[in-house]
Amino acid sequence: MRALVARNPAAYVSLNDPFDVRNLLVALRDVGEDDQAEILGERAVALVDLKDAGIVAGWLSALLQAGEDEQASALVAQDPAGQASLGNLLFVVALLDVLHEAGADGQERSWSNVPPQMGPWKTLATWRSYSTRCCRTG
Repeated sequence: MRALVARNPAAYVSLNDPFDVRNLLVALRDVGEDDQAEILGERAVALVDLKDAGIVAGWLSALLQAGEDEQASALVAQDPAGQASLGNLLFVVALLDVLHEAGADGQERSWSNVPPQMGPWKTLATWRSYSTRCCRTG
């Protein structure tokens, strides 16, 4: 294991799947490789496409699940709510849920690029209320 860690996998591993990265983050922390986990988390946050609500939701969820609160906070600090496209209702709801989970309800703000079909739901609080009532399944 030490030989693998000595090769600095966090600097080179693919970042294509946030949940694979989550698993590696957890594994690195479990074996005491906090520096490697930090490098990997920083790489992930730097590459997240903030315009894609689904991608942001996936990465933020993965970081939170891995216990990478500092990296999750760094991602939230980039204001994904103000940059994410609102074209896909399910992705927007997923982002709102994970922002709420991250304690980022303070990102509530008006979105200027709300598509007409989204009607009056222009703030995180309104979206959150709507998603809670209308978009949940069993």
